[in-house]
Amino acid sequence: MRGWGVRCGLAALVLLFGCATGTEHFGSPLRTDRVPQIEVGKTTRAEVISLLGPPVRDPHADKGADRGDAEPEPVDRALYWQYREHHERFASVILVTYYFQETLTDTLMVVFDDRDVVQAIALEQETGK
Repeated sequence: MRGWGVRCGLAALVLLFGCATGTEHFGSPLRTDRVPQIEVGKTTRAEVISLLGPPVRDPHADKGADRGDAEPEPVDRALYWQYREHHERFASVILVTYYFQETLTDTLMVVFDDRDVVQAIALEQETGK
């Protein structure tokens, strides 16, 4: 009978304690090793896409520039590559709960002039990848 009480006690303890952890990935890690090959004033849009793959966002394509609209603003002449990691940790013991979440983002923006040549590059890395 005593073994049954110990088992019930352990089962109750397991039910009162829980933990979980997880990581979600959005996009593909940026190819930052290729960024030094991009030269301001020299590299073209096509060459950048060939080096880095397709961007996640191309605002210029959404603005109707090919329909004869006004010249796009500089930010509209940019391509963006982005990778995100979302981390979560959770632990609970009886009424005490620990919860942590963090989102790390790597973003690369390449701005082109009116000839589709690189005008500026901005890279921000939080993931360390």
